[in-house]
Amino acid sequence: MPVQARQVSVITLCLSLFYMLATTLLATLLSLRALSGDRAARRWPLFKVLSCLSIFMAYLFVLAEAIMVIGLESDTSFLQVCAIGTYVGIGLYTVFKLVFYVFLMERVHLVYGYKTNVPIRRLEAPWYWFSLTVVAAWTVVSLSMLIARMVHAKRLEEICFTTIKSYASIVLLVVNIVVCTVLTAAFALPVVRSRFSKSQRLALTSCIATALGTLASVTNLLWMMHAEGPERAWSRGISSSMDVFFNAVLAFAITTAPGRKAGRTIRKQVEVDISKMDRHDMCPPSSLHSLHGVMITRQTSQLRDDEEPQEGDEPESGKVPDVGWLDRVFPDQHGAKLKDSSGLGTRSDSFLSENEYKAPSSRPKTAPDRMATRS
Repeated sequence: MPVQARQVSVITLCLSLFYMLATTLLATLLSLRALSGDRAARRWPLFKVLSCLSIFMAYLFVLAEAIMVIGLESDTSFLQVCAIGTYVGIGLYTVFKLVFYVFLMERVHLVYGYKTNVPIRRLEAPWYWFSLTVVAAWTVVSLSMLIARMVHAKRLEEICFTTIKSYASIVLLVVNIVVCTVLTAAFALPVVRSRFSKSQRLALTSCIATALGTLASVTNLLWMMHAEGPERAWSRGISSSMDVFFNAVLAFAITTAPGRKAGRTIRKQVEVDISKMDRHDMCPPSSLHSLHGVMITRQTSQLRDDEEPQEGDEPESGKVPDVGWLDRVFPDQHGAKLKDSSGLGTRSDSFLSENEYKAPSSRPKTAPDRMATRS
């Protein structure tokens, strides 16, 4: 039997290109985020788990929308595909938004932890409790999409009616705006009040990401409210997919260390400074806390259990990094020298011969010395 060639419309071609590029980019971002950081670590930080999970849920949602809109328009099961796709889309969208908001809550915890410069437990922070309450309220309201769904299908026209009733759309839009406003305010306040540059940087990037994510989500919900009645499947799919895709890219962007290249430059500078250990003019003998041009301090940097090592701050005013960086570059040598400089151990003879003045073992004897020797 001759097979009739099906004409591919411009809309179908554009949708295919969009879903192909979106799924490829999300898979790439997921791989980069999963392989970043310390591979030898036994467990991932919580914010890294949440960022990977949000990107993975976005990948599943976009892939499911692509399969439902483009790939499963069969002759016998169009109505079943339309209904199942609606359930899958609402479920994945709800899970993604929940994970993304919890990820932003974790960012709030990091920002306020750096603001006070004191470790704070999550359940003891008032902002964390408030954000948790608002996100829980959004989760309850989002379940109304399953109750207020409207699914109809017409096989002859290949139209899938998937929409939400007006009351559910309005309530979801209002609660979504409230959640995003609360999280944006939580990030905006430390930008002005905090004295720590790292807290300001985390707050600023998170505030921008939350504002952009809010704009994408509100645009999607407004479009869903406007497209009441016979809404084509590609219209709903492309709107929700762009919302989820944009938020997933933001989740990856704000967890990428902007100073990675600068960190490598600073490490090279430290290596150059340490390589100057043979120069005698860099370290005067009277200095007890400097070793050949490398300043040694007693301050140590403690890494938080929920912070990625890539998010370290760049030292201010071009200073040499503290002991934590030197320990990573030369762990054995620096540890021994630090112990010697603090007076807790004995320094080697080579180190003493290069930096400290040794009295000569023999000197011309004076007359009193000769008399003392004879006696």
